[in-house]
Amino acid sequence: MAASTPSVEEDVTDATPAPAAAPAPTEEDDPVSEGELLAADLQLGELGGDVEVIVSERTVSFRVNSEILFDTSQADLSRSGLAVLRNIVKVLARNNYEITVEGHTDSVPVRRNVRFPSNWELSSARAGSVVRYLQANGIDRTRLKAVGYADTRPIADNHTPDGRARNRRVELVIEKRHQQ
Repeated sequence: MAASTPSVEEDVTDATPAPAAAPAPTEEDDPVSEGELLAADLQLGELGGDVEVIVSERTVSFRVNSEILFDTSQADLSRSGLAVLRNIVKVLARNNYEITVEGHTDSVPVRRNVRFPSNWELSSARAGSVVRYLQANGIDRTRLKAVGYADTRPIADNHTPDGRARNRRVELVIEKRHQQ
């Protein structure tokens, strides 16, 4: 008589148990951040190429180089700056998020300027100019804040011309309104 072949059942009992299938990922495993939700809600395609979008855990920031918005050592918006801000207003008008406009400078002191004796005044005035423009173009003033940081929050090395250029910027930080 021929030898019997082992049954499937016998093979399974001798084998190592198969690992359990990994559960499908859920929103709890890979939560979407508040910043990602904000970015999805904003229609960012209308911003244009002069605006860098930064999505963080709780906010979305629109970063614009100061050379686009202002002439050197000035806080009056330039023609090119007005065009960039028009696109930003279109995006911000469709929601009710808080907007903090941050003015930033490089570490080079302002040259003999009675109007702006230091980078503190220049960065604050630039943030204020952007806030006034947003308000004049339909953004509710209760959503707006202006902050001047001077050279205290660099994003690049202030020892190189390229680094200083990157540090001269205005950022519009968008976040959900806080309940009071």
